[in-house]
Parts: sequence; structure tokens; C-alpha cells
Amino acid sequence: MRGVRQVKKGIGLLEYCSMTRGIVGADTVVKAAGVEFLEAATVCPGKFLVLFAGDVGSVQSTMEAGIAAGAGVLIDRFLLANVHEAVFPALSPLHSSNPRAPWV
Repeated sequence: MRGVRQVKKGIGLLEYCSMTRGIVGADTVVKAAGVEFLEAATVCPGKFLVLFAGDVGSVQSTMEAGIAAGAGVLIDRFLLANVHEAVFPALSPLHSSNPRAPWV
């Protein structure tokens, strides 16, 4: 179809109990094709979150790679499919319209 842009439809989140392995997981996500890296951060001592988005198939395959990278230290994983397009600007620090957003 002409004039139709591809819209991100999935969000993936990986939680690790090791910062070092979380960074390895974030590196894996960044290198994956078809996803946009949104955030990687510690949430409390020793825990690390990686957040990314893309089409559902790409998010699923990237999540599998991130799970493999965090074998033994992965606490949880989350895949949200068919996300409304209005959610993505709230998750993307570079596109935030909130002037008080701490990451801007």
C-alpha cells in the first residue's frame, strides 16, 4: 500500500538481576534488527531493565535473544502486542512532549 507508514505495534521489557548481564542484554537488543531501543536503566541495586519497541515479530525475536543473553539472571519478561500508537510517544524520551520529563 502506498502512503502507509509502518507503525510500531509491540513493546518488550526484560528485567535482569545482574547489571552486567543486563548491559549484555541491552547490547543484544541494540544489535537486533527491526526494533527501537527505548531505555536501559537500573531500577534498584542489582536490577536492570531493558525496554524496546517494534513490530510484534521483531520484538518477539529480540526478546528471545535477550532471554538467551540473560540465561540464569533473567527475572521477568513482558511482551505487549498491538499497542495503540499513542502510547509510544510517552515511552520515547526523544519525542516526549512533557516539558517536565526527567529524561529530556
